[in-house]
Amino acid sequence: MKKSLSVILALCLALMMAVPALADGYTLQDPNVTAPGEIPVVKEKITLSIGITQDSNTLSYEYGENYMTTYLEDLTGIHLEWVLYPATGSDANSKLRLQVSGGEELPDILEGFDLDTDSVREAYGQAGALIPLNDYIGTLDYYHSQALAKVPEVIEGQDMWKLGRSLDGNYYGMLRLYRTLPNFYSARAWINRDFVAALGMEMPEEAPTQEWFVEFLRGVRDNDVNGNGDPNDEVPLVGGTGWQQNVLYWILKQYTYMNYADSFLQIEDGKLSNAYTKEGFKEGLKFARSLYEEGLIPDYAFTQDNASYVAMIAAETPFVGIGVSGSCSAFGANMPIMDPIPVVQGPDGYAVCGYFSQNPNFEQCITKDCEHPEAAFRMFDAENYEKDFILVQRWGEPGVDWVLAEEGSRGMYDEMGLPGYFTVLQSVWGVPQKSHWAGKFLGGVDYDNLNSRFTWDGNEANNEYKNALAVAKQVNYKPDEYIVKIIYSVEEQEDWANTRAAIATYVKQSMAEFATGVRDIDAEWDSFQEAIKGMGSEELLAMDQAAYERTMAD
Repeated sequence: MKKSLSVILALCLALMMAVPALADGYTLQDPNVTAPGEIPVVKEKITLSIGITQDSNTLSYEYGENYMTTYLEDLTGIHLEWVLYPATGSDANSKLRLQVSGGEELPDILEGFDLDTDSVREAYGQAGALIPLNDYIGTLDYYHSQALAKVPEVIEGQDMWKLGRSLDGNYYGMLRLYRTLPNFYSARAWINRDFVAALGMEMPEEAPTQEWFVEFLRGVRDNDVNGNGDPNDEVPLVGGTGWQQNVLYWILKQYTYMNYADSFLQIEDGKLSNAYTKEGFKEGLKFARSLYEEGLIPDYAFTQDNASYVAMIAAETPFVGIGVSGSCSAFGANMPIMDPIPVVQGPDGYAVCGYFSQNPNFEQCITKDCEHPEAAFRMFDAENYEKDFILVQRWGEPGVDWVLAEEGSRGMYDEMGLPGYFTVLQSVWGVPQKSHWAGKFLGGVDYDNLNSRFTWDGNEANNEYKNALAVAKQVNYKPDEYIVKIIYSVEEQEDWANTRAAIATYVKQSMAEFATGVRDIDAEWDSFQEAIKGMGSEELLAMDQAAYERTMAD
């Protein structure tokens, strides 16, 4: 039987693991800090202050009361003194900005705020409020480096540290990698399987063809598939303005790839381009217009808010054939009958899903006022001492809030070769608790997708189960190349913000107008392109390209 974290910790502390030698070129400056790989991280107990935004559901952060705090203090030998900032993010960020600009004393460690915004973190670093971590990376990150080396992208050759590198070459934040599989593939759509059966059709195992897709939509339009006696109340395809609900973005993936909707950037062989300049973009909108003209997409599919969209999908008598949205959590009693449809193949067989790179977070920083920066960094590193600690940071106390899965348990992602790893006993997310810090943590690396690998109890009315089904279908349509990240300077962001916003607004408005026939895309395609160029799209693209190359440079 697998031991709990606390039992393992006690045994390991008793055995006092062997101490590896320091990496060449670095000598510990603090005689109280133990060598990398040794636990605890200090010889004599010290206190470090930590500043975070207060979470209203975390009833206590204190040692002996909060499980995560107690575990980390016992592991490292470092006592944490809490400096709680306002719960509202904007208020906390404003307070921190005033402290930095005024040269006030800061907590030893900062976690959260808007420090994951690259320009903010760099500005604080250059102001002297944060210390560079360059000397510690590759020398003091013993457990962290081992965990990071097991991340699939790193195995494939990606350097994740450079995704947090400031333009001055410094690293002001600790790399933390927390992600879940559904977030990679959040551009989803859901099809009513009862309607598929009512039409005498079978849902393809892979992405359906465009012919199948149109046949289904027409069938929903023309038949009383919900069996309520009214053949006119069904809606074939609908979306909205909520999260990942843009029906045009989803349709366009039969013709061309769009990485992030508001920028419309594509990439091929390292070169960026804009989706709205491509013939596939044009052809996709022409196809959307044909659907609209046939009555397969209603007017409101482009404008209704999330509440209206959810009300349609969750209606007591189902009447929606396909709904486009990132989540099905609000589908109510209809969730079991709404199955994921990965993507649809275009007329030439092209099909690609939206893919959103889940990059590291770098919002864990050590400040100028920290007298023990090596110890602070070693504490960051120690969060990877035990693989299962990554679960504590989201799911709470082992043995109380969750347990390791029993052998043979069915997992959400069994079909992808990721067996269930743990079973949730009670949810401690978004509710009053003393188990963790409500998503705040200092340097954990989830290299094995543990946070997605909970067991499934057979309940089809489970949002996570539905997401898992979607991911299993979408993973085969991941783009061959995608934009990992672009780090912009403060000046680049400020100088180009208005241009980027204006272009995005114009393109999205034009998409809806082309799809609904307000404008003729064939007649106005050239003028559409010229209008975007006149707004500065080519100059903006050149800046994006330069920033991307700088970000990805060794």
